Amino acid sequence: MTPELLVEPTPTPFFITLSIYLVVIGAIGWYASRTTETLTDFFVMSGKAGSIVGGFAYFASQYSMSTFMGVPAITYSNGFAGMSVSVPGLAFSMIIPALFVGRKLMLLGRQHGFLTMSDYLADRYESNSIRTVHAVMMVVFLIAMMGAQTVGAGVILNTFTGLPEWMGVAGMGSSWWCIAWPAG
Repeated sequence: MTPELLVEPTPTPFFITLSIYLVVIGAIGWYASRTTETLTDFFVMSGKAGSIVGGFAYFASQYSMSTFMGVPAITYSNGFAGMSVSVPGLAFSMIIPALFVGRKLMLLGRQHGFLTMSDYLADRYESNSIRTVHAVMMVVFLIAMMGAQTVGAGVILNTFTGLPEWMGVAGMGSSWWCIAWPAG
């Protein structure tokens, strides 16, 4: 069986689901923009985020297209042996950091007023240079990660609707442009 026949494109349910998702995310963003007054509000929700919200935010920032496309593909092609990559990865990328590092960093952040990991590192090592190095590293790796997300959006659009992948890439890129435009 060829990969093209594994999923039959069904554009209507895809676009209905996508529309509902975008409306919900837009409403959350609109509400958040009305209640956000300071940089602390924006970065750490004024310290009011509970464990559920924090967990969702952490999960969303750690998992991406590679998780939702790569791991199922590896598992499909290799069987349960494919899970040998994702299950230990879950422990080292989610559970261990959340239990042992996340709580400690949250408490330090509240105590010392850290908003970002760069703030913590600069204070910990008493160096503003490390803040710059960390910020540059984040931007470099973020560019690569966002490239993968953009390509993944093209693949998903093609899989579920049959439209060309470039349309998903262009749609994802233009949505980021629209999001970043007001900030610029």
